[in-house]
Amino acid sequence: MKFEWGILQNEIDDGHGGVASLLKRMDSSLKGEGLPLEGFEFLNSAQEMLRITREIEDAALMAGPDSTVFVGFQNIDKLQNEYDRYRDLISNGVTIHAFGTGDSDSWAMDACTSWNPLSKSTSKVENQWMLVAKDPTPIAFIGWEVSRGIFGEGKLSDPGKLFEGFASSDSRIVDSLIQHLEATRIENSQKNDSSSKNLKEKTSPYSKIMLVTEDKSNTSDGGKILGYEDSLVNFCQENGAEAILYDISACSYFVKPVPAESDNLLKNVIDTETVENLGRLNLAAQGRVFENAGLKTSYLLPEKNGFKHLIERATQEKIDLIILDDYYSSPRLMDRIAGNSLSNIDQSATVEVMLYKELQSQSISVA
Repeated sequence: MKFEWGILQNEIDDGHGGVASLLKRMDSSLKGEGLPLEGFEFLNSAQEMLRITREIEDAALMAGPDSTVFVGFQNIDKLQNEYDRYRDLISNGVTIHAFGTGDSDSWAMDACTSWNPLSKSTSKVENQWMLVAKDPTPIAFIGWEVSRGIFGEGKLSDPGKLFEGFASSDSRIVDSLIQHLEATRIENSQKNDSSSKNLKEKTSPYSKIMLVTEDKSNTSDGGKILGYEDSLVNFCQENGAEAILYDISACSYFVKPVPAESDNLLKNVIDTETVENLGRLNLAAQGRVFENAGLKTSYLLPEKNGFKHLIERATQEKIDLIILDDYYSSPRLMDRIAGNSLSNIDQSATVEVMLYKELQSQSISVA
């Protein structure tokens, strides 16, 4: 019987974040009528988990091309933190199949054989801190993060960080995990291929494209159009689309982006001259890039915070596609409070959403 590698809803409140219940279910399912599971150690110390992680990595490094390791990083940022170590593993011939949320840039391919982007989940095994290898010695380690409120964030030593997990050399556990992770990897690959194919085969071009940006010139804190202008201009031109810049920074709990007597400007698209008259000069400068390329360009200033309102405005304006920065897949606290996060977009929304980086990588691959 195939084991379900994830914490079930009815297992979460077992006093160990669901891990203890999962282990009982695992023992019953994988042991079957055979001998008890062996080579098993229960873990709840992050430092001990880190020590085991390094032991597995070192063994893989020694084995070189004879070793394949499935590694859970939780998110792409954590792979970046481990870049040097995993680049050495790849350079030594080790096959690394990495899992986590977030899309990879070209640098990631120096640190893993495959990056498998995941949807956010605190219950699935592939979203956890884990290392699984068949060779040179069967080993499975999973550090299940049970501090769900700060899942995947910060450092191991941060206050409130809690992990429950195990390490085992039992081939039944290792084989079952690898089977699950390999199936996840293949399914992920097929989804990506299908997504790329659908985009390439799209016969009806987008006519209205909303670009989520901010009235700022600094690019260091993410969330703006800057740095992606060429890709966006080309994409709009290819589709013969109008560009609508959505200034997410316009809405504040304390200040309105327009004078009180001009509230009507928040209910309709406005032009570049109006944006300049409102003093939003950085926003206007971004729009000029599109106008200078011969594209019809307009702007939207939101009345309310949050991506829920963004979707409402996009629907109202009959937007075909929303493009936004990868920053919003894992924004900082204040943006999360304001509701400016991909997680706030209803999955049933009819407007298509794409990330700037995704678009840029497609442009590079086509070129």
